[in-house]
Amino acid sequence: MKQKYEQPLHYLTQILLKQWDESSGNDINNNIEVMIMKKQPIGNVIDPRTAKATMWVIENFNNQIVSSLYC
Repeated sequence: MKQKYEQPLHYLTQILLKQWDESSGNDINNNIEVMIMKKQPIGNVIDPRTAKATMWVIENFNNQIVSSLYC
């Protein structure tokens, strides 16, 4: 992410993204298998634009609210 957007993510955002990755392991595989059987595109699971927008909302919250509490 840092390389793509030329800035590091807030550490709480990184933790949340890691938790999402770890918690979605089997569910994503099951969803992909179902989509393949139904011949649906992977974009039907979650729109990549929605995922990206959600990540940036969380990042902004962490930077503006959480960080100011610890300064």
